[in-house]
Amino acid sequence: MTQNSGKYKNSDVEAYVLMNNAYYHYNQFIKAIRSNSVSNDGKNELLNIIDKYVSGDESQRFIKTIRSRKKLYRARIINPDQLKRNLGIDVFDVGGDYQTRGFDEGNSREAPLGMSREGRNNITGVSYLYLADNISTASVEIKPVCGQLVSVAEFETSKPLRVVDFSTDVMFDVEESREDNIALGTLFTLIMSRFFLPVSDTSEYLATQIITDHIRKTGIDGIAYKSFYDMKGTNYTIFNSNRDSIHYRGSRILMHKSVNNAFVDFNDGRILNTKSMNNKQYDKAEKNKICSNISRQLIDE
Repeated sequence: MTQNSGKYKNSDVEAYVLMNNAYYHYNQFIKAIRSNSVSNDGKNELLNIIDKYVSGDESQRFIKTIRSRKKLYRARIINPDQLKRNLGIDVFDVGGDYQTRGFDEGNSREAPLGMSREGRNNITGVSYLYLADNISTASVEIKPVCGQLVSVAEFETSKPLRVVDFSTDVMFDVEESREDNIALGTLFTLIMSRFFLPVSDTSEYLATQIITDHIRKTGIDGIAYKSFYDMKGTNYTIFNSNRDSIHYRGSRILMHKSVNNAFVDFNDGRILNTKSMNNKQYDKAEKNKICSNISRQLIDE
């Protein structure tokens, strides 16, 4: 998050005060969350700032439109027992070359209401569709171990979707910070970090869950934020993911190949890596052997 320098009278002191106020409001918000005292009465300073710059008249700088026909991806780990269940998973021989299918649409979309686990932006039971803008990012975000199979579903937007974009820097004028008596660039950097950084305890998700729900009520379609595990990638949490908005196009199986987050794409015959995409490590014979083994597990009842 970037803030223009501008001209200050006693600029160093004023900049320090504005930045200190940003940390104060942010820390007060986190403190209120931990004491379960965030109320919906319009008095929380941080939520009021979000209302003004994210949801209100100044919101256009945070709004991003996902174009129609944009491809997005969702990954899920395939547990061994799921190969025995009728979840859409399949392996088939196409002219001596194996192709794969991952989870079917019902198991690739978000869980039904009341059945979802807690996530970065949703409480337990509330279902949002978590997506990424490329296969590598979607796959690494679910943190598979080496050798684990991953189902990656491809979705396509059927119409433009408006999301709050927390994935890119936003410029704030010095006068705006003066008006609010807070370094807005600093404050929104702190907010964005909650969507970006890993947590050691899911209770730390409460801050993003509250902010997300606050934004969702404005009628926006979702939120975009950077991936910690793949710096090239952008993650999306989509609130309005009905089939008129996002169309399921199918799925495939990948295998997590190594500790540097490389994935074997069985269908396209390549190695996907969060740092690069190349075919140097791809071994068709090894791929067909693995696919044959998956096929045997599918039919071995």
